[in-house]
Amino acid sequence: MSGPDLDEPPGRAALLARAEALILGSGPRFTPPEVWEDAGVAEGLARQLWLAMGFPQVPDDEASLTGRDGQALRRAGELLADGTIDAAHLVKQTRVMSQALSTIAASHVEAITAPAGGRSLLSALVDGGADPMPLLDELLSYLYRRHLFAAVERAAFSFEADEQTLAPLAVGFADIAGFSAVTAAATEEELTGLVDEFAAVGADLVAAAGGRVVKLIGDEVMWSVEDPGRAAEVALALVATGERPGAPAVHVGVAWGPVLSHHGDLYGSTVNTASRLTDAARAGTALVDAGLAGSLAGDAGFELRRVRLRPLQGLGTVRAFALRARGR
Repeated sequence: MSGPDLDEPPGRAALLARAEALILGSGPRFTPPEVWEDAGVAEGLARQLWLAMGFPQVPDDEASLTGRDGQALRRAGELLADGTIDAAHLVKQTRVMSQALSTIAASHVEAITAPAGGRSLLSALVDGGADPMPLLDELLSYLYRRHLFAAVERAAFSFEADEQTLAPLAVGFADIAGFSAVTAAATEEELTGLVDEFAAVGADLVAAAGGRVVKLIGDEVMWSVEDPGRAAEVALALVATGERPGAPAVHVGVAWGPVLSHHGDLYGSTVNTASRLTDAARAGTALVDAGLAGSLAGDAGFELRRVRLRPLQGLGTVRAFALRARGR
């Protein structure tokens, strides 16, 4: 006998109860003091970690925590005990990971509740289908390990002989031109599709060049590439995405120089210059700073034309160059 029609899901309370059992596991519930005392972690740190995860504090007399919460806190205590990480960095890393995973989780829910979501987590909750959580856990672990090794590999080659000297990096931003006007004219579904497609195409282009998408900021993609020539190729390829029929124009800014990496994000004057050049670039163009232009000198594949810009906010006068593929 088949389960209930997905168009007629159970009530909210029943659905949430099934979701809790499936995702967090069923069994005894614990109060916060019971969890941190059993884990051997100080109350103050336990509270800090919970807030760093992005959740409000649970009242001390509310037995709403699960065995998974206790196990995670025990593991955190073990990392502290063996000296793998100190408390301050543990809290920071918890916050960074939680922010990223919150985005992933929201995206999963958005996908599984959409009409085209197919049989997935929502189906399992409604009609008792196969539990997808072990597969999701395995895939998330695999993706993390792959990205962790890639980050270690980048770090191993990102410093010169003097490890205190930051190696140069190309940082770029790609933005949909006239996004406010596009927003006003598009439906919510069209706008979501447009942003998702732009982000996907941008991520593929950057990855193909051996670079990294640092983050997505609305309709803007921030990325980095270690090789100046490849950075220029990415910039021109991103601009070209806006030349397809029906696609909105794209403008790009790229700068080359030392960059500070912190918790996966990039900081410094090179980043600020790239961002301001993106703002200054006209639709369908790419602007680069003098650092990248100098690194491309003599490269027969590109043409660089000096452009005069008004002083850029927070940076003053910046030498900028319009980038084009030679012969275009």
